[in-house]
Amino acid sequence: MSETLRVAVFTNTFVPDVNGVANAVDMFRTELMRRGHLVYVFAPAPRKEDPLADDPHVIRFPSLRIFDLDYHAAFPVSRHARRALRDVEFDIVHTHHPIWVGVWGASYARRRNIPLVTTIHTHYELFARFVPLPEGWVRRYLRRSVRRYCNACHLVTTPGASTARHLRRLGVERPTMVLPNGLPLARFEEATGDEVRARYGLTGKFVMGYLGRLSPEKQVHVV
Repeated sequence: MSETLRVAVFTNTFVPDVNGVANAVDMFRTELMRRGHLVYVFAPAPRKEDPLADDPHVIRFPSLRIFDLDYHAAFPVSRHARRALRDVEFDIVHTHHPIWVGVWGASYARRRNIPLVTTIHTHYELFARFVPLPEGWVRRYLRRSVRRYCNACHLVTTPGASTARHLRRLGVERPTMVLPNGLPLARFEEATGDEVRARYGLTGKFVMGYLGRLSPEKQVHVV
């Protein structure tokens, strides 16, 4: 491999989508580019205006919203994707989902004999209740799919230790690394807890906060 890596990233969600995976992939891409690497992102087209429409390294697939989830299923028909995957000699493929776009990325890596890394961001069977099919069947299908997908990769990463343990329980045998999602620390340098407490009259009070989307699977009511 050359010192400058050519990385193909396959994800089911990317900016301007508002969710943790889209943010994590964007920060991952930004940091790799800052270090001088070439990064292509293959992702579904957003339902709103695409702020990266002019970026030749962000390749979009046609997409359709699925069920009542704020996610889009992509269709593997894109001449831009075909051209990039044909013309660029990628050193590594990094997928962020074991379904849809992630499956296409894994298939491409196998055909080209390129190292395949995947990041499992969540416990996928938790989404079974949002699919209009028998929940037990969907859970079993998702567990088998995640296990099979991960065991076909060279390396599996997770943002937290609990997800890594969960994958082991599912039967994932490939090397697994806990790799926390990064944060743009510069955005938080000027913030102070004391100022926030004083502004909202919370000085001396116990405060519990939640940072995340307000969606059913987050189970904010438990907090």
